[in-house]
Amino acid sequence: MTRLICAALIAAFASSAAQAQTVVLVRHGEKADQSADPVLSAAGVERAVALARSLPGATSTSC
Repeated sequence: MTRLICAALIAAFASSAAQAQTVVLVRHGEKADQSADPVLSAAGVERAVALARSLPGATSTSC
């Protein structure tokens, strides 16, 4: 998690200083199971879609 936060902060500050950016870090919930790298459950997918719709014009990445 620390690496993800550091990478996001570096990416935010590496961009042009003249252009303001907002970085939103989101950690998903609603896992389908307890495996090491689970997929999202149906409820988790619904939340992810709702979040994406609430941030119009935003680009996203997945780690």
